[in-house]
Amino acid sequence: MLFNSLEYFLFLVVVLIFYYSITASKRWVLLLTASYLFYMNWQAEYAMLLAISTWVDYVVGLKMSALQSKQQRRPWLYLSLAVNLGFLISFKYLNFLADHLNFIFGNFGLPFHAALPDLLLPIGISFYTFQSLSYSIDVYRGEREAETHLGIFALYVSFFPQLVSGPIERSSALIPQFYEKHPFLFENLSNGGKLILWGLFQKMVVGDNLGIYVNEIFSHPDSYQGAPVLLGVYFFAMQVYCDFAGYTNIAIGSATLFGIRLSENFRRPYLSRSIQEFWSRWHITLTNWMRDYLYISLGGNRRGYLRQQLNLYLVFLAVAIWHGTDAKLVLFGTLHYSYYLLQTLGKTPALRLLAYFSLEKKPLFRKFIPIFITFHLVAFTWVIWWATSLDDALMIIQRSFWLEHYNWDRVNILSDLALLPMCIISLLILEFVYILQGKHTEINFLAHKNRALRWGILYLLLFGLLFLTPAQESNAFIYFQF
Repeated sequence: MLFNSLEYFLFLVVVLIFYYSITASKRWVLLLTASYLFYMNWQAEYAMLLAISTWVDYVVGLKMSALQSKQQRRPWLYLSLAVNLGFLISFKYLNFLADHLNFIFGNFGLPFHAALPDLLLPIGISFYTFQSLSYSIDVYRGEREAETHLGIFALYVSFFPQLVSGPIERSSALIPQFYEKHPFLFENLSNGGKLILWGLFQKMVVGDNLGIYVNEIFSHPDSYQGAPVLLGVYFFAMQVYCDFAGYTNIAIGSATLFGIRLSENFRRPYLSRSIQEFWSRWHITLTNWMRDYLYISLGGNRRGYLRQQLNLYLVFLAVAIWHGTDAKLVLFGTLHYSYYLLQTLGKTPALRLLAYFSLEKKPLFRKFIPIFITFHLVAFTWVIWWATSLDDALMIIQRSFWLEHYNWDRVNILSDLALLPMCIISLLILEFVYILQGKHTEINFLAHKNRALRWGILYLLLFGLLFLTPAQESNAFIYFQF
């Protein structure tokens, strides 16, 4: 049940009607039932994994809450970690590990071969596993009491708007909202509807149009060179952002319809002036999770500079591996850590460049150059993440700088002359809305504009959905694979 489908829209409307038609004390039953139906629409058999993780962490939370010391609680925490990470590793990483072990032993001529069944990855397992684990760790640390209501806790783990691709919510923020009455408010419908519309525009108009071009370039990297490849790199950076931010806005908007607030997950990341700032703006809930539950658990900055750097590298590596099972993701994480390290050792490359040209005191250059450099570091690292292989990634990066071959003669995908203008128009509309948004959040910035501008923007988004959406079946969201 894709968020960008009529099926999801009808499902959402039906749940919403029933939600405001029943007593507040029974709404958790409706939302829990709807959440499991939503998940089972994807993979009915894997709903059992979701239920097992929920039950284990519910029991673990109760057991730990009854114990006084962390030492007494620790075995129960290990049980939660073993079950949740065991499921995640088994379904997401075990075949990857087996293939590489077979390759290594085969090269040494050793009689070893691990044969494992080809398991289908349960959708959303990386998200709900981290969400459930954050609860267990919080109870272990004594930062919250265990939730005694099994139904409410199950709803926290499985709440359908953010079940598949986040945001990764904390129990302290989400669970109390399920106890609130949430009266019917037109403001919630208005704000939620606007966010859903904006998310659909980001995904279907911007992301999917860019994806047509990106898929051609990334599928045939040896066929193109120069400007077409560089444009493909830029387009993918925007595609992955619009795809994931679009999903997040639909998720937050859907929850808002029910009066429930979800966490911000993106904050205009491509305007970041450093890699550290980028990760504080991109997939914010994952970054915060890694900081609070991995970095701090490893010792943070409490054990000296070298240990701190090792901890930071392990966090960047964990973020990379969370995004997939390809070995090239180790390079992805290592590069992001290297960017971070270079920017913390002294002057950033951007500031050095400004100093070289005596522009460090020019406000415009001082603001723009760091953004320009950070965006390009991120954009070219995305190529490593998304390309079919490391060889293809390196070929794409190399061919982006073949200045003597900047021509469009062989870009077959542009034989449809409408594609490139549609991509450019959709990006311009996206940027126009961001400029108007300013420092306001995406949910309320239209409230600060006059009526004519508000309605003009809404009609512009609707126009885009009706006339600029690619003429093909709806595409799944990129982050659904995690």
